[in-house]
Amino acid sequence: AVQGIVRRLGAALRVDGTPGEGASFCALFPVAQESDVAAEVAASRGDAAAPTAGLRVLVVDDDPLVRLQIARVLRRGGCDVVECDDGVSAVAEVRAAPGRFDCAVVDFLMPGLDGAETARQMGGVDGALPVVLCSGTVDAADLAGSRFAAVVSKPFRPQALLDTVRRHRRAEAVSAG
Repeated sequence: AVQGIVRRLGAALRVDGTPGEGASFCALFPVAQESDVAAEVAASRGDAAAPTAGLRVLVVDDDPLVRLQIARVLRRGGCDVVECDDGVSAVAEVRAAPGRFDCAVVDFLMPGLDGAETARQMGGVDGALPVVLCSGTVDAADLAGSRFAAVVSKPFRPQALLDTVRRHRRAEAVSAG
């Protein structure tokens, strides 16, 4: 997973070690362009126009730090966010009020119900609910025929997550705002 994330970011991973003595890992990242950094800072502060304002988003991730980061980015973008730490509780949220959410952002690797099964079961309750996969291990090409509308690769840029949710929101949310 780490190697996939590092490669996706255009970086390299160097491993030095001796069997039985341990190892050290060094991730070498390319230098960010100043314009990219400025755009990210503006987006994270909510300075950009908020095309996601008012969207209701269900965030499902078993890792509390990742879930917190996803929710924080979406809230800064103006979304109303409900967080779940597993697929079972996410399906229950959708079942309690079909049509409540404009989009769901779901982790792929979770204990119990994984992301694919969570998306399948949510779709059985609310077939119009767009589900965005947020994963560090799966690429869009691997999802042919799946229930996922899009993929956001971890680690993600805040604006990339907001743009993906905006593009893949429920159709009624598009006409409402």
